[in-house]
Amino acid sequence: MSYQNPSMQKGLNELRAAGVQRLVLVPMYPQYASSSTGASLQAAFQEIASWNDIPPISTVPSFYREEGYLAAFTERILACTPERFGHVLFSFHGLPDRHIQRSHTACSDHLQSALDKNPVAGCPCELGDNNTYPSCYKMQCHSTARALAKRCGLEPGKWSVGFQSRLDSKWVTPFSDKRVEELAKAGCEKLLVVSPAFISDCLETLIEIGDEYEEIFKEHGGKELHLVPSLNALPSWVNALAQLVRQM
Repeated sequence: MSYQNPSMQKGLNELRAAGVQRLVLVPMYPQYASSSTGASLQAAFQEIASWNDIPPISTVPSFYREEGYLAAFTERILACTPERFGHVLFSFHGLPDRHIQRSHTACSDHLQSALDKNPVAGCPCELGDNNTYPSCYKMQCHSTARALAKRCGLEPGKWSVGFQSRLDSKWVTPFSDKRVEELAKAGCEKLLVVSPAFISDCLETLIEIGDEYEEIFKEHGGKELHLVPSLNALPSWVNALAQLVRQM
């Protein structure tokens, strides 16, 4: 854990004491962000840098397009019978706009100028997989949502993307809580919410979505909001994760 027990330092030192000959680091975030994946790898490398003997190290990259990850989340969604809901909202953890902007290191001067004025406007990353900015969190989130919507047979207009847990107005939009409110006001009675940025349920899924968003939805006319369980220890996901590690 980065901020809890067992700590990353404890885990690495146990491996070191066991005499491991090779390390595979697996950041447990499907979509890349410098504040999550990047920070975890940085913390791990800082600890390893103090060792006298450093074994060969591999890292599992962001796996938002990996078949096993997508198949496992599709299994979770279909188990909730999405066809009985008026809308499906894919809610990802939010990031400051400036983090999205910084990932566009290959921007043309014209596009960079537009992004300097408005980090969201002019960004093509929500429209399709953009190999020009492969580490763009926004692109990876929208790619995940499109892939899951297609696999689940969701028609255009019956699903959308939102970003949760914002700290201020300068975070990536649209905001999930505002989407929940808008959908309820538009007459959606049953809303299914998926959080593909998390592979395990946590306070931000169970409380923020399962409780707080449900309250917002019903307050503005909705009748039922259901949170799709995260992957947790789903056998198909455990097998997919093991396969990702074995490929390294």
